[in-house]
Amino acid sequence: MGKICPLMGPKMSAFCMVMSVWGVIFLGLLGVFFYIQAVTLFPDLHFSETGKVPS
Repeated sequence: MGKICPLMGPKMSAFCMVMSVWGVIFLGLLGVFFYIQAVTLFPDLHFSETGKVPS
């Protein structure tokens, strides 16, 4: 197939692929935890003291 426009070598390409897969897995898990309203995520949610309670 030949080298068309090499920007990075095979090691860097593998690293970027692993990081991309990890990012997809992490964001998927984070979405699931927000959906099931995990208790450990509550400190990251900021609610106003005088605001209405969401129903």
